[in-house]
Amino acid sequence: MHTDSDLQRTKSEDNSGRRARCVSVPSRFAPVRQTRHIRSNGAILDRSIGVASRTIYASRAQSDHRLGIPRRKRPLTFVAISFVAAIAVVLVLQATMQGTDRAGTMQGPGEWGTPTLVENDDGTVWIGLDVEHDSAGNAIAVWNQRNGTDWPIFSNRYVKGVGWEAPEMISDADFGNSNYPRVSVNSSGNAVCVWQQESRVTRHYSILANWYVVGAGWGTPSLVEFNETGNTSGPDVFTLPDGGAVAVWEGDAPGSNYSVWANRYGSSGWGTPELLETEAGGITQIQVASNPSGDGIAVWSQTNGTYYHIWAARYYALSGWEVAELVEEDAATYAFYPKPALDSNGNAIVVWSASETGYDHIWANRYEVGKGWGNATRLEKESSLHASYPGVAVDSDGNAIAVFTLRLAYAHVQTSRYVVGTGWGDPVPIENNPYDVLDPIIDFDSLGNAICAWCQITDTPSGIFSIWVNRYDASAGWGTARSIGNTGTGNAYDPRVSCDPSGNAIVVWRQGIDTSTTRFDLWANTYEAPVIPEFSVVITPIVSIIAVAVLVSFSHRRKRED
Repeated sequence: MHTDSDLQRTKSEDNSGRRARCVSVPSRFAPVRQTRHIRSNGAILDRSIGVASRTIYASRAQSDHRLGIPRRKRPLTFVAISFVAAIAVVLVLQATMQGTDRAGTMQGPGEWGTPTLVENDDGTVWIGLDVEHDSAGNAIAVWNQRNGTDWPIFSNRYVKGVGWEAPEMISDADFGNSNYPRVSVNSSGNAVCVWQQESRVTRHYSILANWYVVGAGWGTPSLVEFNETGNTSGPDVFTLPDGGAVAVWEGDAPGSNYSVWANRYGSSGWGTPELLETEAGGITQIQVASNPSGDGIAVWSQTNGTYYHIWAARYYALSGWEVAELVEEDAATYAFYPKPALDSNGNAIVVWSASETGYDHIWANRYEVGKGWGNATRLEKESSLHASYPGVAVDSDGNAIAVFTLRLAYAHVQTSRYVVGTGWGDPVPIENNPYDVLDPIIDFDSLGNAICAWCQITDTPSGIFSIWVNRYDASAGWGTARSIGNTGTGNAYDPRVSCDPSGNAIVVWRQGIDTSTTRFDLWANTYEAPVIPEFSVVITPIVSIIAVAVLVSFSHRRKRED
């Protein structure tokens, strides 16, 4: 017989090693008649039933509660820590996968298409041509083509997933011959083209421009400047984030040398031209570069009366042009063909060709925001070989690739890579064909990959030039060179390349219809980057679901224990 102070306890262990305790009723009630073993969530619970009270104690929590013992809850901090840990896993995996995206989204060979005619006119395409993508993967090409008596400017638009539209003339028919078209496309897909065009009245050349607006097409050409007594040449242009643009060109006055001029297009149209330099010597070979913030740089070659040097002027979207500066200061050199590139932070790299001791060499200098220009660096070390045709492109992190040709028995394409914090690497060849190359040109996509295109003779020393390319993968380096533009028996010249943010690319060039004629057509080929899902887009929802499932599991378990 039990006393009131006696308690009858029945204990058993569950299959995980934990003990589930049931506390029986006091002895004043009838003796326990039966004990049932009930399985709950994998554990064996002893259920003791008192005959008089019929009170059931199914768990330790309930028995403690019946006996006045405070319930022990799972600490809130445990749940909070679990939640934070789950979120941390999400963020770490997302950051990791985003890093993989940047370096690896374009893994794989990709696909080059079939060369396509961009225009269908019988007139020959001249040396002025250009192409640029918008952020959606569409592109606009412009070129100079004879139409019987004049040389107007034509354009065609490439629509991603569709192909090329119909070409159309965009220059002013009331003016005369046109030359040197350059195009820039903004993030909205709108574009501006500038060119040099002769006046039928004064017979002088002025700079004109025309705008392409998505959904409306090309507008009416307008004068960027009007030089009634002098001439202009070599325009270039870049667009601004606010929908405007900046044009730069060479201009002279009677009896004077060419100088560097610029004008900005805003909400009221083109403004008043301004002079960017005041040196006495004449200038040539203007080139510009810009970044998505609207900052820009113009570079040119300028004589001091004896030698030629490389100069640059920087443009800031918020404040305009700064004073021009020397990029190199080698007193006794002839420096030509400057090419600029600008990264997203406003740092610039310029490459050029300089003639020294009877040989041409490739040089580079870097402008760092807050510090200015550094010391010029020679990219190739072959003192008795000619290096020519410099070009450069920069990725969004400020790393760059310079391209040029180096003449051994024949000219070959060489590249040198600049890494922020490290500097320039040694040049490496990116093709091994036995015969000459011309005009290498390069462009980056937003993922750090690049495509270089050039003209190449491949069969015999006196054979025809065709278009070749090689692709730089940010995680694997240079691939294998290949031909993309052997469309007939004529020579292919003047390749231009543009990459869109996703890694797709377009190369345009002009090609003779045969070797015995001076007629050239405009051709293009497109590179389609492999489509690989962004891992972070896939992983983040999955990990988030797992995290929620863990929390729900804890919650349900707590309810069962209660």
